[in-house]
Amino acid sequence: MNRLFSYILLVLMLISVNLADVMPARAEQTPLVEGKALRYDVFLGTMRVGVIKVTLKNSTSGYDYTADLDSLNLARYIMKYDSINRVVGKISNNKHIPLSYRSKWRQKKYDQDLLVRYSPEGDVLEETITGSWWKDNPEVEAAQKKNIPDPITAAVVSMQKIKQLMQDKTPLPHNFDFPVYDAKRLLNLKYTIHGYKEKKVAGERKQLLHVSFKQEALAGWRESELKRLHERDAVINLYLDENYIPVLGFGQSQIGDLEIKLAKECSNLTSCNI
Repeated sequence: MNRLFSYILLVLMLISVNLADVMPARAEQTPLVEGKALRYDVFLGTMRVGVIKVTLKNSTSGYDYTADLDSLNLARYIMKYDSINRVVGKISNNKHIPLSYRSKWRQKKYDQDLLVRYSPEGDVLEETITGSWWKDNPEVEAAQKKNIPDPITAAVVSMQKIKQLMQDKTPLPHNFDFPVYDAKRLLNLKYTIHGYKEKKVAGERKQLLHVSFKQEALAGWRESELKRLHERDAVINLYLDENYIPVLGFGQSQIGDLEIKLAKECSNLTSCNI
């Protein structure tokens, strides 16, 4: 469950931390309704090595999305990885604008806590980074990260764009890029919409939309990170159902090739029992 594989989280979303910890004090408190709760199981072969929990809450003017990943069994023994990620934002003129983004993750001896606060226009106002993992990363210039969304907002907007492209009957395969700033690094997510493929899901053969993406480093990356990125050139493959929800995913990690499966889909965390 290295940082590369954790970008599978970009197209999911999950568990909550205290709203007061991440919400700017001046941000408008918009009423949010329970939207969707999802649980994904992650497998290495037949062994379950991780669980991803996702919650999505929306109103007409705001959103609150969370994404959690816990390693289990062999992965817990080798990687000791877990992460909690959350974004709170507003929706203005049909555009998602983050107000705060927080990512807390742990891997072996490293603990990292990132907090980004944004202006009402979505520009980065303040970054707070606790931990030593990214202390040697070069700084990203302010102009480069202007109006660039956080990973979770980018994931949701990317899925919306894919849905719109399909509804517009865009010729396939179709490629597009989506920039992301994760509080330390600037990158492009390079998407390809391949078309529909038949896959077995919960014992049934279904036609699912195949979408893949990979990362392109832009700024703020260490040489060692760039080397690993180029050596692996890893592609994450996702398969979306008729509602454009990922139900299958395949990616790479330090412990081998991983498969992700949608285990539960509910209206809220309580009914989903996750």
